Amino acid sequence: MALLPRTAVEWGLGTAYENPDLELRGWVIPATRLLGAVYQIAGLFSQAGDAPRDYPETTE
Repeated sequence: MALLPRTAVEWGLGTAYENPDLELRGWVIPATRLLGAVYQIAGLFSQAGDAPRDYPETTE
């Protein structure tokens, strides 16, 4: 989304609407690029959560 925002928007419109030939407002493409950058940053800095394990930890 950050690198190809127009392609992402066209794909999303084609998926959501039967007739995706809509006129986009000027803020849609920059907002799509920003959202893609936020997703990439969140993916880069995310860490594994503290999920319970399936096996008990031993303290030997």
